[in-house]
Amino acid sequence: MNQQPAYKLVILLARDPQRDRHDFAAELLELERTAPIAAAGLLRSVVTTGLAAVDPADESPFDAAIETWWARKNDAADWVVSRAFEYEWLAPRMRLLAALPHAIAGEPGRRWEAEEPYPEGAVQLIALTTAVRSLRKDEFATAYARHADLALAGEESTARIASLEFTTAPLAPPSRFSADRDDGVGTIVFASADALAAEVASEHYRDVVAPDAAAFSHAANSDVMVGTPTVIA
Repeated sequence: MNQQPAYKLVILLARDPQRDRHDFAAELLELERTAPIAAAGLLRSVVTTGLAAVDPADESPFDAAIETWWARKNDAADWVVSRAFEYEWLAPRMRLLAALPHAIAGEPGRRWEAEEPYPEGAVQLIALTTAVRSLRKDEFATAYARHADLALAGEESTARIASLEFTTAPLAPPSRFSADRDDGVGTIVFASADALAAEVASEHYRDVVAPDAAAFSHAANSDVMVGTPTVIA
């Protein structure tokens, strides 16, 4: 992305339970490649499929995420209320889904991007974060930014991480999507599954990053998922 985005809209999809997980991912990617979002102001689109909960004891509420970055918030809003969204984008995808897509949106804060932000073999961690009730929205935003910087501060963190971005969501997403209690979404692209495993196993993650997350996020109401990212545009 040569232009700095002003707005990020993350669309989260749960497949129809009658559909096989792998078939769903393949069909969604085919739709995104052959009939992608066509809208003024769209700067980048990335689809992450095969979402699974990082904790094996949990179940991911979503099977795929579509991240979109926009030149202006109004560009995204105009697309969501357009006939192109309803008939050309949403309608063909609803047959794959269990429910209306969920969304979270806000101003993206990219803290790190390697020369190749989506290397071959990359995996992406997506954290849907709910703030602890005692924090005001501005306090949560400050804590989220601090946490992003801490996640990059390990001895080998930037060697393992290809990109890291956090987005706080002070307002509800466009009304055509369902919305929940999420206050922010963090995305970290790791160079590989081994890089993710090594980072999570590091002393820095255990002693610094994980305790910091507990200080501002409500773990029981948050979801941390991992999947395979594909750059569409």
